[in-house]
Amino acid sequence: MGALNTMTTTQEYVIWLRGYLEGTGQELTNSQVSKIKDRLNDIFEHVAEPPKQTLQQLGETLGFTVHEGFPPKQFSEKFRC
Repeated sequence: MGALNTMTTTQEYVIWLRGYLEGTGQELTNSQVSKIKDRLNDIFEHVAEPPKQTLQQLGETLGFTVHEGFPPKQFSEKFRC
């Protein structure tokens, strides 16, 4: 898997990886899988998709009213996901 370090574009790497996996028919080691995951993480952009609707629009679509000041002011604690 030495070619791994010379790939510069996402397309080159994905084409190479697919060919490697199909061509060798070998099982990958945990180390190889880890390197592939790291490389994919490095070359793919991590972009959060913008919301398709505002909260107000979503409320109208689903039939509920959206009020300002969520969470309600009577909750003094902060809630986290």
